[in-house]
Amino acid sequence: MSYYEQDIIAPVSIHHGLDYGVPELDGSFGFLYNFIDYRFEADGQALTARHYLDQFGVVSLTEEVELTSEFAQSVLVFLAMRFSEVLDAGQGKLPEAITSELRSRLAAHMAKHAIK
Repeated sequence: MSYYEQDIIAPVSIHHGLDYGVPELDGSFGFLYNFIDYRFEADGQALTARHYLDQFGVVSLTEEVELTSEFAQSVLVFLAMRFSEVLDAGQGKLPEAITSELRSRLAAHMAKHAIK
C-alpha cells in the first residue's frame, strides 16, 4: 500500500519552512513563521496550501483558484481529511456552496476508503 493510497490526490511536495525577522536586542525576532506548505499539481494546474504550526487544525490555500474545478475539489478533500478548517486564499472561510460540496465529497470518499 502506498502512503497516499487512500487519498483522492497526493501532494507532489511538502516543504517545512521558517521565515523570521531580524533578532531584537532581547533575543526575540520581529516575526517568526513556522509553516508547512503542501504543493499539488495535476493536468497543468497547481495549488499550494499552507499550515502554520501555531494554528492547530487550520490550513489556508495560498493562491486564488476556481474552487469548483475537479482539481481544486480533490485538493480540498485531501486537506479536509487532515485539518478541521480549510481557508480560502485571502478570503477567509470557504463559500457555503463549496463547503457543502466538500462535506458531501469528503463523506463519500471516506466511506469508500474506510478500513473494514
